[in-house]
Amino acid sequence: MGLVMRPVPLICAIVGVVLGVALLLDGMVVVAMYSYSSDGAHYTCTTAGVSQSGNASIRDRTAGLGIMAGGLAILLSVGFIVIWVASLILDTLNHGLPNWILAAIMLALSLLQIASYTVAWALMAKDINDFQNTPPGTSCDTPGGWSAGIAFALFGFLGWIGMAILVVLWAVLLQFLDSGRSEG
Repeated sequence: MGLVMRPVPLICAIVGVVLGVALLLDGMVVVAMYSYSSDGAHYTCTTAGVSQSGNASIRDRTAGLGIMAGGLAILLSVGFIVIWVASLILDTLNHGLPNWILAAIMLALSLLQIASYTVAWALMAKDINDFQNTPPGTSCDTPGGWSAGIAFALFGFLGWIGMAILVVLWAVLLQFLDSGRSEG
């Protein structure tokens, strides 16, 4: 008798692994961008046609929370990839209580990651707003890594929302599949 794979766990695992790899890469970029932004990123300000440039650093709390959010994303992504692959190999993870427990843990960790990316994103937006709050007649561009850091934090935020939705779909769909199978 060969290995028979139900489509819902297979599809959820494939999407989960692909999303996990994307979130792993995003976490690495977020750590890099927030680290770069804390070391000082190049900017240029123009006042009455005269340009002035220098290096600007984000606040330490912004850098720390951005690096923490990215680092946590790296760790959780690897864990989620392992869980999704394990759900394919160990069919018991796709039934009843083990499925609900695993889904609850994964959902809680996804929500934690969503919250950490929200805080990192909001603090970077505040730093950008404070930097661009200049006197009339002066315009400053946003330092290099700041915009990239906020963009990748937003991508991570949206990706972890997607992971949370996938986990809920996985648990609920498998519950319906199991209840239909036990009745028939």
